[in-house]
Amino acid sequence: MRYTVEGMQRAKSALIAGLVLVACVLFVPSTKFKNCDALKAKYPKGVAVSKAKAGTTGATVSKKIYDANRGLDRDKDGIACES
Repeated sequence: MRYTVEGMQRAKSALIAGLVLVACVLFVPSTKFKNCDALKAKYPKGVAVSKAKAGTTGATVSKKIYDANRGLDRDKDGIACES
């Protein structure tokens, strides 16, 4: 197998882009909302801790966001601020 300088540079660029993407996903802080009105302005159907909890509600699934706003889940069903 022959490696060219151009091919190696493309592979290096792709690797760096992938690492930047992973870093962005891992280190994006979760937003804590003051109340359900504020959360629903961004996530109209609420935020669920998992797909299983969201079911067919249409709630956004994000464990990080749910964990940051766990106190807004009044009925403790795994969905904060559902409609």
